[in-house]
Amino acid sequence: MRSHVYLVILIIVMVIGGSFSTGMCAEVKTLQDFKNSSFLKKYPQKKQMDSWALRDGGYNNSFSFRLGNDPDSWFSVEVVTKSTSNPIVFHYGLMFHDESVPDYKTKFTKQIRDIVQDFISSIDSGWPIKDVIEYAQNQSAVKYSKIADAPKNMFGKYSVRAGTVGNSIIISIDKTQ
Repeated sequence: MRSHVYLVILIIVMVIGGSFSTGMCAEVKTLQDFKNSSFLKKYPQKKQMDSWALRDGGYNNSFSFRLGNDPDSWFSVEVVTKSTSNPIVFHYGLMFHDESVPDYKTKFTKQIRDIVQDFISSIDSGWPIKDVIEYAQNQSAVKYSKIADAPKNMFGKYSVRAGTVGNSIIISIDKTQ
């Protein structure tokens, strides 16, 4: 009986301390966390990650993927870290492109919806996925000259902007905490 009490206490401590895997996704905090995420395991990259320094000292890491079987339809994920020496992620960007038809506006399809859902749940299981997807889908119908012009919507510790820029649907996610 006494050993059962200790076992229960140990499990509670491990769950509270984060050492116990519950099958839920933990928050992606670093670039390496994202590289090990369920999202990258599910979606094979179209090409190797590309990285470059930003003027503000940050570092952009770009991942490209096919969107279906059409070589002209693809999406990319941008993961911005504070620097190469401090790989803490503070920004994500998702861009969906369909260049198969000139002057074609990318539509927020079920496939895009599923990708956004998989992405959001892989970076942080704690936010309202359905609400974020609904916001992004509604905003995808609105055209902007740049994504910074789109209204910001707060979802917990993330601010999200979404809309169509050119022919591409863009979802911009900033971590605020």
